[in-house]
Amino acid sequence: MNIHKIVLAVLAAAMIAVGTTTVTVHADGPDYTQPAQILELLGRINAAEDPQAEWEALPPNAQLALRNVAVDRIVTVHKYGTIPPRVGIPGISSGGVTGLAGTARTRCWYKEQEEVGYFWPFKLWSYHQRVEWCGNGTELTTTPHRSRWGNAHALFWNFRGHIDGSTSGGKGDWSFAASTQGRFEACIPRFVCTTTETPRIRITAYANGTYSE
Repeated sequence: MNIHKIVLAVLAAAMIAVGTTTVTVHADGPDYTQPAQILELLGRINAAEDPQAEWEALPPNAQLALRNVAVDRIVTVHKYGTIPPRVGIPGISSGGVTGLAGTARTRCWYKEQEEVGYFWPFKLWSYHQRVEWCGNGTELTTTPHRSRWGNAHALFWNFRGHIDGSTSGGKGDWSFAASTQGRFEACIPRFVCTTTETPRIRITAYANGTYSE
C-alpha cells in the first residue's frame, strides 16, 4: 500500500469527529488498509498505558498497516523576535553591549525554525534549529549562537542525530549562515527500520536583524 496516494482520504478521515469514525469490517475483520483504521490504530497505541503491549496484541494485518505509515505532510513552523542583550550570548557581558566601534547601538534577535513530520493529524517527529545573534545594522557585534535538536513524538519513531551541518560568517561580518540536517527512522519491533526522513533547515541572519532561509 502506498500511503502517499491516499493523502486526501487521510485528511478526510482526520476531519471526522472523535467517536464517529466508521470502521470498515470485512468477513475476516477490520480492513486495515483504510486510512480511518490506521488513524484508529495510531490513536489506540499512543493512548495506551503500555504501547508495546498494545502493539504486540494487534493482529498481523494491523501491524503490517502500521509498518507502512509514512509522513504525508511536513509543516514548517517559524518563530522570530528580539531578545535583550544578556549574559549567555557569546560576547555579551552583564553590562550589555554597544557596536564594535562604539558608534551604533547593538540589538539582538532570534530565529527558530521547526520542521514537523505528520501522518495527519498525528505528529511523528520534529526537527529544530535556533540562531541568536546581535548586530548594529552594519556588522554582527558578537559571535552568533546556533542550537539544533530533534524530537520523536510517535511510537516506533527515533531521532538518529545530525547527519550534516555547517556554519559561515560571524562576528564582524554582515551575516551568519547555519544549516543542519537530521535523520529520523521508524523501526517497528521485530522488523527492520522501514521509513527514513532527513529534514534540512538553513537560516541566514543579518546584522540589521533580518533573516533568510
